[in-house]
Amino acid sequence: MAGQGSGNANAGRGTVIDKLDYHPGRPLLRADDEGESSGRPSAEHSYAGSFFEQVAEGIQSRDRQKMQRQLSRYLTFGWAIVNWFVSPLL
Repeated sequence: MAGQGSGNANAGRGTVIDKLDYHPGRPLLRADDEGESSGRPSAEHSYAGSFFEQVAEGIQSRDRQKMQRQLSRYLTFGWAIVNWFVSPLL
């Protein structure tokens, strides 16, 4: 595997993340007050986080509009069928 053969493979890179650092059930990101100050912004304050949040909100609003259009189509179709059934009775 890469990086296991030489001790200098991760030299100068800072923190090394090992497979044993992952613990199922524990949150992957810590709040600012829990973690060490590494100089990197947390997910709450990063530009990428807010960008992806805006993308997700845009997708959600687009899907909501699609769902409203589909619901309107189905209700209109249902109303047309009701009118078709009732028309011979009038």
